[in-house]
Amino acid sequence: MDDRLCIYSGGSCELYRKNGVKYTCPVFSLKLRRLEQSFEDAGFFSLPAEYPGSPQAYAVRYSIDYMAKGLKHRVTACSDSLPDPLVPLVRELDQCVLLVSIAGVRTQP
Repeated sequence: MDDRLCIYSGGSCELYRKNGVKYTCPVFSLKLRRLEQSFEDAGFFSLPAEYPGSPQAYAVRYSIDYMAKGLKHRVTACSDSLPDPLVPLVRELDQCVLLVSIAGVRTQP
């Protein structure tokens, strides 16, 4: 799996799959507020940039970029070594991937 999810503050979402297929979907303001709250609750800007781990074959590697209020930060971690503050945020992002892959408009490369 090598998906890339982009969520924009204007209310749109794009999911890029490894095979080149792109899905687009609107994101409602309530979901955007929940995501923003999840980033805030995680203390995202104060988290280390890298959580080392030895990924297992079944593990998912997350690289999460977030920009808000002129600040930008990236955190990278594997699913088998996610720190507690990231767990709810990753759940929210995983739900977005599922939603966009089911309800999004699909376009081929």
